Amino acid sequence: MLNLSTFSPQGDVTEFAPLLEICSNLTILGLGEPTHGTREAFQLKHRMIRALAEGGLLRTVAFECGLANGRMIDEYIRGGTSTAEDAVIGQDYWCWSTTEIAALVEWLRLFNSRLPADERIAFYGIDVQRCEPAIPELSRLLEQSQPTMPAKLALHQRISAGLTSLRDGELEAGSAAARLLAEDLFEVAGQLPDFWPRMLCLNLSRHIDCYLGSPEMFLARRDEYMAATLREVTSGRPGLTALWAHNEHVASNPDYFGSPSMGYWLRRDYGASYMSLGMLFGSGSFRARGIRGAPVQIHEVPTAPSGFVEDELNGRPAQLLDVSSCGANRLRRYVGDRYDAAAAVQMPELFSLDRPPSDFDLLAWIPESTPARPILRGDR
Repeated sequence: MLNLSTFSPQGDVTEFAPLLEICSNLTILGLGEPTHGTREAFQLKHRMIRALAEGGLLRTVAFECGLANGRMIDEYIRGGTSTAEDAVIGQDYWCWSTTEIAALVEWLRLFNSRLPADERIAFYGIDVQRCEPAIPELSRLLEQSQPTMPAKLALHQRISAGLTSLRDGELEAGSAAARLLAEDLFEVAGQLPDFWPRMLCLNLSRHIDCYLGSPEMFLARRDEYMAATLREVTSGRPGLTALWAHNEHVASNPDYFGSPSMGYWLRRDYGASYMSLGMLFGSGSFRARGIRGAPVQIHEVPTAPSGFVEDELNGRPAQLLDVSSCGANRLRRYVGDRYDAAAAVQMPELFSLDRPPSDFDLLAWIPESTPARPILRGDR
């Protein structure tokens, strides 16, 4: 058990020495968050990433964001132009367009600037969402690589036409054309020698399979594909990867709404060299969308009721703790990118999971949540 003196990324990181000792034997550290809009969770993860980097362990940061979009951040932290705000807004997802994420990106750039180019921390998006920037880039790459064999040329031309349909929103969910494009992209990925074009093909194939394939397979495919993408982008990279995602993606859960979570696949592949750290909070507020199409807003929640893991932790200071000290309760809050206070009263099962704390290896306790701070366009 480790009491936390502060959530601030500027806080003293020497108190994380016991955690760094554990992480020295890891390949991947999954850093969860209880909501996609809790300021303290973002700040604590930034502080932990700083500790890992300054301790000489960290080589890669992987994020629950799109592969092609994520390269905007990678280019910036390695010395590119633009700004941290532009890079995070370019992810095109409200939860990452915050001052907390921009501060992390700016810090990574500063840290990298002190390192030789081949030792700098890399940033990868591993999600299959937000594929729009990948389409024109892959189209250009395929046009520049025209194979001479008729069969391969026909495959490239078919993909180019399919990408145009995808870009224009003309591919219908569940259609034969969508399935064919996903299969073609997967096939051509195996023929491309260069890393980035191959990853773009795989990412677009997986995106189509998730979002234009069978609706009931969406969650199952998405988490499995995120785990696969993480394996691929970090293959051969030395050092530790810090994985930034929601609690329920980093959890080692074999039954995440009927399918295994990303953390389950990572535990299968990496064994004890994968560790997941979940985060729970007592009460307070956070940002999230409404469940009925409402825009992002601030939601208030009271302390969790009896039977929740959070109820057993209420009254404790901010701390990192072993899951064995969490008591016998199983229920925990589940708040993704959507929330509704009235629905939480009427249908509490919408925002809770009946799972043991052992889905995680460690837990961070946040007594009170406050909202993450959005980047306003006028701030740039």
